Amino acid sequence: MGGKILEKIIHDGYDEFETQHRTKSGDVRDVQVVAQGVNLSGRRVFQTVFREALQKNEAHLRLQMERMPIACIVWNRDFCVESWNPAAQKIFGFTATEVLGKHAFNLIVPRKVQPLVDDIWERLLAADDTAHSINENLTKDGRTILCDWLNTPLKGADGSVIRVLSMVQDITEKRSLEEQLRQAQKMEAIGQLAGGIAHDFNNVLTGILGYSQMIVDQVGRDSEVGRDLIQIHELGKRAAGLTQQLLTFSRKQPLQTAVLNLNTLIDDALKILARLVGAQIEFKFIPGHRLSRVEVDPRQIEQVLMNLAINARDAMPDGGRLTIETANVIFKKEHPAISGQIKAGRWVMLAVRDTGHGMDEATQARIFEPFFTSKKEEKGTGLGLSMVYGIVKKHGGYIRVDSKVNQGTTFTIYLSAVEEQDA
Repeated sequence: MGGKILEKIIHDGYDEFETQHRTKSGDVRDVQVVAQGVNLSGRRVFQTVFREALQKNEAHLRLQMERMPIACIVWNRDFCVESWNPAAQKIFGFTATEVLGKHAFNLIVPRKVQPLVDDIWERLLAADDTAHSINENLTKDGRTILCDWLNTPLKGADGSVIRVLSMVQDITEKRSLEEQLRQAQKMEAIGQLAGGIAHDFNNVLTGILGYSQMIVDQVGRDSEVGRDLIQIHELGKRAAGLTQQLLTFSRKQPLQTAVLNLNTLIDDALKILARLVGAQIEFKFIPGHRLSRVEVDPRQIEQVLMNLAINARDAMPDGGRLTIETANVIFKKEHPAISGQIKAGRWVMLAVRDTGHGMDEATQARIFEPFFTSKKEEKGTGLGLSMVYGIVKKHGGYIRVDSKVNQGTTFTIYLSAVEEQDA
């Protein structure tokens, strides 16, 4: 202790300052020194207390929490906020001033998740272990997000838990991308399987159709055997049609493309589409202004329109409204779709929207699979939407579905815009 400091203590009877202290192991630590004169059995003595500079360490800790890219929240034992860093504000939308002293259930925990969170909280207060969980949370603007929580109990000198530190990450987008990747991989595997089966089955059908036609020509169409063979031939043709749809889904059908305006193609198909959906359904086409051209197989895009129109019609048995819309779209960054991330660039959007009974999430997850259908057996084969999926993917496009039960369905297709050439 320096001479001037000692003089000050003798003169004032008290001093407090920060310095550094080297431990026996050689570590250098910041310490806070408190020296005070006291009377001991009639004699004036000085006692000195050394303690680590907690205030300085706490300030350093607070600074680190402020800078952390991961949300850090400190809760008291009553599950109310004591500390809330900027990363937490970025995730949940609340400022520190808005949340300090408030209970988690009144801020970010949805009602349906509260029993789970209650159980985690009880375990944190009772045990030494950290608790990890992934659960839904609420933001200030009312959105539901998915968060990854790592919770650690903080203990006092007596070993009891006095606070809990939570480190939080918003994994909503990450989980969505993982789900899209799994969906794309599943559809690719199904497509390869369907394509292989369809190709081999098509070879068998070719023989059945050829031999049945040859025997009909020999025995005559009016004979009893001939009439039976004609039925066999017709059933074989229907089976061949199904294999063609499977081949389309698996993208093994060649494209015969042309550069065209999608509005023109839809205009030409409107009469057919109107007859398909029937008079009980209001039908409207909203063409995009100065629509960019696309390179597509017109026949296959017409097939997409017809299948989506039929699907919409079947979803509105008591009538409703069907809207087809086109528009130019520019994505400045990657955009999510059910079949992957749409690349940044210029796209032409084709949307088919109905006001039908809609679909739940479980149905939406499977609608493009071959032979999957939520319709009655006599209403469809389950190949219509799988064929739509195959055609869109073969054109290098993307398709997404947005639907809610009793609120209708929208299929949105994105096709790459063709760069216009200077004249």
